[in-house]
This record gives sequence, structure tokens and C-alpha cells, in this order.
Amino acid sequence: MPRAPWRGGGGGAALPLPLLLLLLPPLPPPGARGAPFRPVVIVHGLFDSPGDFRHLRQFINESHPGAEVTVLDLFDRGASLRPLWLQVDGFRRALTPIMANAARGVHLLGYSQGGLICRALLATTPDHNVQSFISLAAPQMGQYGDTDYLKWLFPRHMKSNLYRLCYTPLGQGVSICNYWNDPHHRDLYLNSSDFLALLNDERLHPNASDWKRNLLRIQRLVLIGGPDDGVITPWQSSLFGFYDANETVRDMEAQPVFLQDTFGLRSLWARGGFGDFWDIFGVYCGIFSGYFGAVFGLVLGCFWGFKWGFSRCRCSCRTPSASGRSGPGGLSAAAPSRGSHTRPGTATGGSTRNASGPG
Repeated sequence: MPRAPWRGGGGGAALPLPLLLLLLPPLPPPGARGAPFRPVVIVHGLFDSPGDFRHLRQFINESHPGAEVTVLDLFDRGASLRPLWLQVDGFRRALTPIMANAARGVHLLGYSQGGLICRALLATTPDHNVQSFISLAAPQMGQYGDTDYLKWLFPRHMKSNLYRLCYTPLGQGVSICNYWNDPHHRDLYLNSSDFLALLNDERLHPNASDWKRNLLRIQRLVLIGGPDDGVITPWQSSLFGFYDANETVRDMEAQPVFLQDTFGLRSLWARGGFGDFWDIFGVYCGIFSGYFGAVFGLVLGCFWGFKWGFSRCRCSCRTPSASGRSGPGGLSAAAPSRGSHTRPGTATGGSTRNASGPG
């Protein structure tokens, strides 16, 4: 989906990287680090290009010296509208030699639409060695909402009518329609979606078992999303939540794809591929205002989650409760807790920070 959080433009303030670095735990001495860091591979989103991620690359290089960071240079800008399966094939060809030269595996980060491309790539690549998959603000359960870019691309179609285009062979030739998920036209989605319905194994296909097994090769899944997104609708799609037929958002744990473990999500959860649920957003929302700085802080913090063990992060600036605490409680495989959620507010100073660490 089209956003430019790394440039400091498009409404976001420039990001003071030295200050961000101070918020992170210090690196251990060189002699204590042991093996070198795994390579990090980034797949951009809709209308993006590798240049949009220069700040993120700089951060990783400064905080993890020696780490190889690659932003794959394919399907940039307007070419990102091409069908997603075509993009998946292209990104796979670009990723294959990087994985071949990484004996310890790689970390894969997909931003927005790139997060769906990454998940499809993992599912359809039987010999991948991706250790951690970071899905950053990606519509993993699809998109259903009017946003500025949709009005620009489809000026004659509001969200309630976009299915008329998306669920046709012509519409399925546009990437956005590949994950358009209209909860009021479920049958059309299941029968017409050539990408998301197959990837989620919501429509039966002969490769389902292989795709599930391939996805489960990853060791950790990191999901990042939040209510200040402004593009992903509903924003909970970034965390595998989505609307029901009444447009009420149901969390991941209530989704049939989770309950039935159609593509491996529940298996990841059960084996600990999801760690504790840790809301780190409050640490950053008192320092940076707006979506852009906040998401940047999130990805920095979640990057450290590889070592700490947490793997699902929810963005929200919350006002403190009477007890002075905010954010959801810990989640466990046995008894998932959903925690209360309030609309984002403005945060100043450190008054709304929740500085609790990972579980």
C-alpha cells in the first residue's frame, strides 16, 4: 500500500536516528556477539522503491555493524500494480542467491503490500532458509476500505462497489484487487480471488499442504500494525484480524483461517513461533508524533525481538488507565487475551509511555 514512512515526507517528520539509537539496548562487545548477523532482505510496498528505505538501511547498519541489508529492486513505483503472483516469482529469483550465500539463513521484512508478497514467497519456496519474517503494516487478511490512493486509482468505485471490478479477470490483473476482501461478497471473493483466497487456503487447491509446510520453515513471525495506519483497512488486517459480515473486526484468534489452521498460522502459534504480546508503541509515541515516526520506532524495536522472543507488536498511543498501565496483557497459546484497545491519542513527554519490557 502506498506510503513513504522512511523518507520523512508525506506528512511525517524527519527521523533523528541518533535519538532512535539511544532507545535501543546497547550491542554486546564484539567478542561476545559470536556469529555475524544474518542478512536482512526487504521487500517494498505499493508505489515504493529501494530508495525509500535508506533510513531503515542506515539504522540497521549502525545498530548491527556488518549486517548485510538488501532492499530488492524489483517492481518499483507503478510496476508494483502488476499481479502479485508475477511479483512473487520475480522476488523469489532475486532472493534465491542471497539465501544460497547465507548458511545461517536470512531475515525477511515485507512492508505493506510487500508483506503479502513475502508470505506468498515463503509458502511457495520449499527450500527457503528464512529464519524470521517481519510483516510491517501489511494487509495479511486483505483490504476493505476507501483510502486516498483507492479513490485516485478507481475514482468511480467506492469500497462497496469495487468488488464489481476486482472480482473479474481484468481486476485480478491489478495487485490491489489480488487482496481486496469484501466481507459482503464472500462467495465472489472465494471464487474470484486468484491470490489471497489461495494463499490463505480459503479456496481449496492441490498445493495447500506443501505451502503450509513451506511457511512453517520459518522460526519466528513478527506482525506489526496499528490504528494510526490510515491505509490498511481494517488496520487489524496487519495482525490477521478482519471484518465479519457486519463489519465488526474479529481478531486473529477468531478467524477461521486460524481456528482451522488452513495455512499454518495456528501451528506457528502453538509451537511458540509467536512470542509474548508486547506493546512497545508507547515507548516511541511520546517522542515522535504521527504514523511515520511511530512505525519506524516499531520496526526498530521489533527487530530486537529476534533475540528477546516477542513477535507480535501492536501500535497505539494510549492514555494511562487509573492504574497507570496501558496496553494488552500477555498472550499465551492456551488462553489468548485480547486486551482493551482505545483510540489513539496525543502523547507528550513520557506521560503515556508503557515501558514494560518483553515477557
